[in-house]
Amino acid sequence: MGGSYTYSSGTDSRSPNGYVNSLAADVVKINIKKGDTFSVAVIAKDGSGSPVNLTGYTITPKIKDNAGNVIATPSVSVTSAAAGEYTMSVANTSAWPLGVLFGDVTYTDPGSAVESTETFQIIVQEAI
Repeated sequence: MGGSYTYSSGTDSRSPNGYVNSLAADVVKINIKKGDTFSVAVIAKDGSGSPVNLTGYTITPKIKDNAGNVIATPSVSVTSAAAGEYTMSVANTSAWPLGVLFGDVTYTDPGSAVESTETFQIIVQEAI
């Protein structure tokens, strides 16, 4: 079964499941098998580690290849706006190229201020 990942944007610590957040020294890397469903649970946090209330926000993730071509614009499902929780997903990744892809998420708040996460990597591997 394909993996599901938790990614906490905007914090400065490691989660119990081993991901590295967007402001840590290491780049977030998500491994996926080509053709699997891409699904990432996200908790948006401010610089102090507190969840950001996403009520009224527009959340726009994009995934690009090394040449800058958009490979996917994941759908977003807010699970708890008050707790900053949402899931971004792509149902079918069979058309994704093998290798490293790059993603980020842009948040637009109700006042139209725009902020983006650090770039994360998605490593697409062939299923065995």
